[in-house]
Amino acid sequence: YESSSNEKRTIVRVKIENNGNSPALHSEVIVDTVYKKQNSNNGYVKLDYVPFNLKDNRGGVPKALAPNLVYYFDLAVISKPDEMSFDSDKLKQKQFYKLSLITDKSPQLLGRGTFIVPIKVCSSKLSKPSISYLKLYWDSDEYTDSKDVFSVDIISQTEFNSLKIIK
Repeated sequence: YESSSNEKRTIVRVKIENNGNSPALHSEVIVDTVYKKQNSNNGYVKLDYVPFNLKDNRGGVPKALAPNLVYYFDLAVISKPDEMSFDSDKLKQKQFYKLSLITDKSPQLLGRGTFIVPIKVCSSKLSKPSISYLKLYWDSDEYTDSKDVFSVDIISQTEFNSLKIIK
């Protein structure tokens, strides 16, 4: 959680640890796809992105992950984007809190709903990326950390494979 006097925000960080005996050289933590749950049929729609590297919590991109050290990478943020939305209850425009991916350029707005984000860790010694799946849920326009409207969970490969993916 981070906040200033004017605006509160929550940053979702991914913890990554190299459990091997040697550094993972030429490492990258990449996101290139998000799956968004559809309310109408409980399936997930695949949203492709230009691949982007996650930055660590200091804004850098380490090229090697040392063994037995923990790294934190910024994945998403709940904040007020610069755009205004229409508040039908009060018949005026207002800034609502939204969930967005943190990318190299501008944040990629996800909005409200349930999202599965595959996080791919690559390095020169891995023949294929190591993939973990993060399930993000955000369903509010106001800032809150209530579990009724905000949650983050890791799901297994088996759980991911059981999802209904809509093309």
